[in-house]
Amino acid sequence: MKWKYVFLGIVVIAIVIQFIRPDMSLPPVNPTHTIQAVMNLPPSIDSTIHRACYDCHSNESRWPWYSQISPVSWWLKSDVTDGRNALNFSEFATMTKKKQAKRLGDASDEVKKGDMPLKLYLPMHPAAHLTDADRQAFIAWATSEKALIESTMTPAERAQKTPQPRGE
Repeated sequence: MKWKYVFLGIVVIAIVIQFIRPDMSLPPVNPTHTIQAVMNLPPSIDSTIHRACYDCHSNESRWPWYSQISPVSWWLKSDVTDGRNALNFSEFATMTKKKQAKRLGDASDEVKKGDMPLKLYLPMHPAAHLTDADRQAFIAWATSEKALIESTMTPAERAQKTPQPRGE
C-alpha cells in the first residue's frame, strides 16, 4: 500500500514539473556579429562547426524533442547557456581580438583532447561526431586563425584583460 502512494507521488511530481520550463527562445542572430562576418571560413570548417558545435555554441540551437520534457529541459538549457558563455559563434565578432584568439585556442584544445563535442551529446546527435580528419582540420584552422588574429593585435589589445567564461 505504501508503494502505491510513493508511485502516485512520483507521477504527480513528474506531471507538475512539466509546467516549470526554462526560456528556450533563441536570441536573435545579427549577421554582422557572427564569426562569418570577421573570418572567411573554409566551407568544410563552416560545415563542421554548424554540424557539431552550433547547437550549444551559437544562437541557432536546434532543440530536440526531448528538450521539451522537464527536468531534461533544465539540464539542456544550462548546458547551452554554458556553451554560449564559453564560445558563441553568433556573437564572435563582438569580442575583442584577444578574446577571439583565446576562444579559438580553447576550442582547439578542447577538440584536440576529445572533450568537444561532449561525449554525452553524441549518442543522440551522431551527425556531430568528428572524424579524425574533421578534428585535425578544425585544430589546424583554429590554430592558424588564432595566430592570424594575434599577429594583427596592437600592444594595447594584447594588454587587455580577457574575462574568463563562467566555470573556468
